[in-house]
Amino acid sequence: MKKLTRLIITVMLCVFTLSVVGCDKQEIKKDDDVVDSSRLYGVCYLGLEWEVETKDFSVYEKSFELMKNMGIKSCRNWMHANWLLDSPTEINEENCEIMHRMLATAKKYDIQIIGMSHNWFTGTMSYMFVPQRDMSEGSYYVKWLLNYDKSWETLAKEFPEVTLWEIGNELNNDDFIHPETFNSDGLTYSLRQKSQIATDMLYYGSRGVKRGNPQAKTIMGGLSNGQGFYNGKDASFLNELYLNIKSGDWPSTDPDKYFDYLAWHPYSLTSEPNDKWVEVNNELYAISQKYEQRNKKVYLTEFGYPSTIYKNNINGELDKNTDWILKAYSLIAEKMPYVESMHCFRMFNSSKAYSWGNNISLTSYGFFNDPLYSDGDAKSIAIAFQKQAGGSGPLDLAYNSNPKPDPYR
Repeated sequence: MKKLTRLIITVMLCVFTLSVVGCDKQEIKKDDDVVDSSRLYGVCYLGLEWEVETKDFSVYEKSFELMKNMGIKSCRNWMHANWLLDSPTEINEENCEIMHRMLATAKKYDIQIIGMSHNWFTGTMSYMFVPQRDMSEGSYYVKWLLNYDKSWETLAKEFPEVTLWEIGNELNNDDFIHPETFNSDGLTYSLRQKSQIATDMLYYGSRGVKRGNPQAKTIMGGLSNGQGFYNGKDASFLNELYLNIKSGDWPSTDPDKYFDYLAWHPYSLTSEPNDKWVEVNNELYAISQKYEQRNKKVYLTEFGYPSTIYKNNINGELDKNTDWILKAYSLIAEKMPYVESMHCFRMFNSSKAYSWGNNISLTSYGFFNDPLYSDGDAKSIAIAFQKQAGGSGPLDLAYNSNPKPDPYR
């Protein structure tokens, strides 16, 4: 009878586990993989773009208070190595002190911080290219990679209050992983080349973070191929990353040595989130489950719609970008339990972003108008977001009654 009882229990456990990872390779879900759904409503914060320009670093106090009032519980915070560090091993004390004060403000309002840098030390004045992969001893690429490793170690050691670090940004996007001559002659890397470089970056970046702060966790630099969410290219790239890791040609076959958590950017700029959107997210997650035989939580570290590509509704109803963003959060809460937080790009409109490609839509992703070259007032998305996220409090803290002339348009 005891044997029968044990058999029944074993079968029941196997059936339960099969729905998660498959009975042949059971693995207990780690405590730190449990999704904290209270952190779902997040934002991307590039505040230093205008705080540096105004030389007024007190304004971040207002920014984080606004986040708290909106109900935001997670912030993807741009913490570029080339601004916070003078070299891979030396901090910039003045800039780090500013960042420490910002992080203390976030902590005061119980806002989770994800630190992210997509700039690195290349030995030149250009901080955003990657040398051609060459793993031979003493090569330029290996020297760059070791600098990359050391930079993450220095950042993580200097900022122990940050326990989540996103290793790079959009690792399959040519805008962020490209040769030095990308801007001058358009030269790019193939998907295979980018995946190999990204595997190196994830391993050495995570290694550096863990050496700087063994308590910190790393997040895969959010995938986004730059050509749309529905074309299958993010899935192909993620599959390629796992093949690289499992091949034995890299320092470890354990994915945890490359990233503790997953991330991607599910932009769907011309359509509203729907069941198809959920399905593509699920397909990406299934790739991770296939290779890891476990559940690994996900951070959607960028998402949003520019308000300038839609005309305001003259009847006062929600703009499409507002309606679609709120729908995405509802779909995640209902159908995507593996997502801890989604970070809307971005907190403020930025006139400066027009210079990225002379595209007006790039200037209008924010919850608020540009606080330097416009009035900094809350847009309809901020008001509606606050209501859905359960926030409360004034949204006029960044209001600017005397904006500067816009130099970018």
